[in-house]
Amino acid sequence: MKLLPSFINHHFRTKNKVVLGVNHKNTAAQHLYKRCGFVDTDRHVFGSQGKQFVYQMNIKKA
Repeated sequence: MKLLPSFINHHFRTKNKVVLGVNHKNTAAQHLYKRCGFVDTDRHVFGSQGKQFVYQMNIKKA
């Protein structure tokens, strides 16, 4: 996860953020994503596994 920004910069040069959905019950994953630089956007979507929190990481360009 810590290598994700450099991977995005190298392979997807025009992209400046990564967005993901994490199940509201999966608190372990939520803590991991936050420690790695993702932030909760306060948006929610409902998928096949129920409520998903939308997290985002802004990618700084070198």
